[in-house]
Amino acid sequence: MKLREQTIGAVNLFDTRPRPLSDSDVQIGQAIADVATIAILQQRTIEQVHAEKAQLQHALTSRVVIEQAKGILAERHGLSLDDAFATIRAYVRPRRLRLAGVCQQIIDDTFDGDITAPPTDGPAPQ
Repeated sequence: MKLREQTIGAVNLFDTRPRPLSDSDVQIGQAIADVATIAILQQRTIEQVHAEKAQLQHALTSRVVIEQAKGILAERHGLSLDDAFATIRAYVRPRRLRLAGVCQQIIDDTFDGDITAPPTDGPAPQ
């Protein structure tokens, strides 16, 4: 089972009687292998598309959360949206926190830290 030079898999042909395969048997076996190769490649493509779609959806959802948190911080602290984002980023990076996670806490009003505070030596609790 090959796609150009890439080996995808293998097909074994068995018979109930010990005898060499006929040309017809070989052709049928090759046809089966070709169909199986196409099916495997289609399944891989479908899985890849689903994975990419999930990644894009996650990125979009994270972006929405980040934008909402920027707006909240901008309003609360009288910042521009760019400055609000820089403030959040400056908070999460040295603490090795997830940007979207902290932004969700800001939106949910469960963020209990000081977003403008300088980082401590260790990571802040989440």
